[in-house]
Amino acid sequence: MQVVLVHNPAAGDESAPGEQALKRLIRDAGHEVEYCPVRSRKWKSALKDGADLVAVAGGDGTVVQVAREIMGRRIPIAVLPLGTANNISKSLGVRHLPLEELVACWKKAQRRRFDAGVIRAPWGKQHFIEGAGAGLFAITMPEADEHPTLENLKDAEARATYAQQILRERLKACRPLPLDIEVDGEEISGEFLLFEAMNMEYVGPNLYLAPDSVSDDGKLDVVLIKARDRRKLDRCLETWQDGVTRPPDFEALKAKRIEIEWTGFDLHVDDALFPGKEHRSVRKPARIVIEAERNALEFLVPGRDDGPAEN
Repeated sequence: MQVVLVHNPAAGDESAPGEQALKRLIRDAGHEVEYCPVRSRKWKSALKDGADLVAVAGGDGTVVQVAREIMGRRIPIAVLPLGTANNISKSLGVRHLPLEELVACWKKAQRRRFDAGVIRAPWGKQHFIEGAGAGLFAITMPEADEHPTLENLKDAEARATYAQQILRERLKACRPLPLDIEVDGEEISGEFLLFEAMNMEYVGPNLYLAPDSVSDDGKLDVVLIKARDRRKLDRCLETWQDGVTRPPDFEALKAKRIEIEWTGFDLHVDDALFPGKEHRSVRKPARIVIEAERNALEFLVPGRDDGPAEN
């Protein structure tokens, strides 16, 4: 196969393979490879020239960048997880498989269809793979991005655990956010510590908020956490810090379409705030629509004979 390899050299810790090791790994498996650092944007033109497969070596942010570019084009994505949270690879069941094993199975791997979410606002639209939401996670993102301790941690699991600790600290004084929400035409407005429209089980630093999420059902999982659930959320964060993916028990709804009245509160789309600083002066209130786009992407995952997937 002709493989376009999109690599984020900044992802992962010191043990993460570099350019030469990744190219050798792919060539040894019998494929042709074109190497493209994610920051060079060379990979966009490489994909236009034609490829049988795009391999993404990096974290969730890199996967999302590539996914947005090829959405609807039926070029399969093979994830080589090197990042911090690696939520997408966890949802695909490949997070802890050796890279050699992942590459070796490409020729007989299965194509797994995967939905995407899309958020539309007066200032533009954006696709997401993990989730979009408001409340605790969104308001903590800027602090976490600039936290000196988090920046200096090299181990991916240590970074995710520390980010969860930052959320626990912020949760103590987090005020519920008044939200005017409609889910498939039904009003569920109220005050929430956290609102998330999830396209998969995890979001952010391995927040296991939507255990019943199905990646190809054409629906989003709407997770709503009220002030009365503050202690429950803290216990979940503590459990996740210990490495136990205990399913949470929060209010959740399946939805094709969500409408929100935006009044200027922090809103995230995957790992970035939405809108960005350039649109913060937009007239308020504004109506935002979040929907699922069914089978927008395809990922390569090991076939049934290539070993067990993760739980």
